Amino acid sequence: MAFGSYVPIAWVNGGSPPIDADNLLTHEGVLSLTDEELRRSQCTNLEKSKLKEYFWERNTKEIEDFEDYTEWSLSSASTTASDDTTNNIINKSSVKFLENDNTAGWIGIYKDIAALDLSIFNDGSSSTTSDLIYLFFYITDITKFNTFQFKLGQDNANNYTYAVAAGGFSNGFNYLAVAKSDFTPVGVPPGWNNITHLRIEATTLINSQNAYITCIYWQMVREDPVYSGYLNALQEYKGLTTGWENKFEVIMDLVSVVWDDRINRLGLLFMPAQSYPSIIHIYCTIQSFIAYIEQYSKYEGYTMGLCWYVDANNYICAYCDNGTFYLEAVEGGVSSDVSIALTNTLLKNERIIIKLEKDNDTCRAILYKNGEQIHILEYETSIDTDDEGCLYISCHSANGYSLITDFAVSSNYGDLHLHNEWSKGPRMYQLFTAQSYVNNTITAIADFLIRLPANRMFKIEAFFNLRNSGSATPDARIDWDSSGVSQITNRYCMGGTAIAASSEPSSSNNTRSSSHLLSTDVRYAVPNDATTYSAVKETFVVLTGLDGGYIQARAAQYNTDAANALSLGTSSFIIVTEVFK
Repeated sequence: MAFGSYVPIAWVNGGSPPIDADNLLTHEGVLSLTDEELRRSQCTNLEKSKLKEYFWERNTKEIEDFEDYTEWSLSSASTTASDDTTNNIINKSSVKFLENDNTAGWIGIYKDIAALDLSIFNDGSSSTTSDLIYLFFYITDITKFNTFQFKLGQDNANNYTYAVAAGGFSNGFNYLAVAKSDFTPVGVPPGWNNITHLRIEATTLINSQNAYITCIYWQMVREDPVYSGYLNALQEYKGLTTGWENKFEVIMDLVSVVWDDRINRLGLLFMPAQSYPSIIHIYCTIQSFIAYIEQYSKYEGYTMGLCWYVDANNYICAYCDNGTFYLEAVEGGVSSDVSIALTNTLLKNERIIIKLEKDNDTCRAILYKNGEQIHILEYETSIDTDDEGCLYISCHSANGYSLITDFAVSSNYGDLHLHNEWSKGPRMYQLFTAQSYVNNTITAIADFLIRLPANRMFKIEAFFNLRNSGSATPDARIDWDSSGVSQITNRYCMGGTAIAASSEPSSSNNTRSSSHLLSTDVRYAVPNDATTYSAVKETFVVLTGLDGGYIQARAAQYNTDAANALSLGTSSFIIVTEVFK
């Protein structure tokens, strides 16, 4: 019997229905419906979003995220440290230390921390000394360095040390993954359960001024249960008798689970990137399927991809490379592709979804940016339709860094939905770097660029933390740039009222409460004691159109005062909530 209901064929005078076109078509329709429902009931789906928190808790432990150089001390007078916002694949920034003279010797950074227990993972499960300490970093010029050294312990004299020759690394992004058992005890280490001192150093050669190392991420990761000496965060626990085993097979060396504070998301990061069609094996032996991968691009114009892989000479891949979207087919060892150049290249930290569909010999790739469909590519493959391949996350460039936040696969066309990034409640955007304004030219606030998906309504609550650097003159002006959105309500503004430069502003007595358009230049009084911040709040509701859109807060001085800056502090933030009318 078919699922659901249908109109029965009428019997005539107790006899069987006539065999005619209408009745045959009716029967065919019922059988087709039954077949569809059975196929859906048997479909096998996979959604990674349900697993990533498990992996993060049980198989990794963050040691350091390198978000602020001021937290670190310099290990020698030849060292200069600063934030690196260019080579920060993860988080808002990374910490760079460089050789500031031409004298050969040690340079480095160190910090003391609250006790860190590296004998256990985040959930309290035990870590053995075969688990790996993993450091991701960037080198500007390998020829300027001789030795790298990493220390974890109590202080510089009592720790676990690992030293390695610089010649084994290369210019650009690098990684080091070392078992805890391979660190050398120096002095009397406090034990892996009581790490309170972190130190990273290098020796430079003569004439190495301005050569630097950028530290990006430091983490402990569980050892792969099959391949000794390799890290693998993608494991699950099968009990005391079987221990840990791979949930997903990692083909390339390094894939870990990381938390990215820049976008407030948990995901997988493949380091270092390189061209390879099969990196993480996510699904076995399928011929027809629908698959999605959600990611945040970490190198402008590039993404990771999805690949249906039969063997090294036969596979289908979908990905973005250098601002072009590709559906590539390798058939019998010969590569061909269909592609389209993107009108607007992928920005760093932009949300991307790539969908790969295969129905027998028909392949289709679909690209979404910030929730909106951008391009569709189709290709008819000559790979034998009887062949079954496996589905992989793939990479196609040395720049193909992405934070993979979700993927989903259905092998029998069942309903398939990726996690909706707005479904878990309001999103918060915080100002990561304080902004300084020395004139009245309105300037976009980079951290407050908010991209919104199509056909939805959002309530925006913005809180700005403002102060002058010692003069009564500057004060503040704020407006909003926008595209693809319409204002449903006025913009309600509360804060001190800015007045002429010749008068003394008072944030406590001159209070404004007014409503405006997004583009209106609204002016606020700001305290002039260089320490006290004033509070400004703006609230409004917007509706996005068919193509989605964005809003971006902008700020400047009200009265120009080049000698005394207006500051926007890092306690500034915006809450965005999807609402329904």
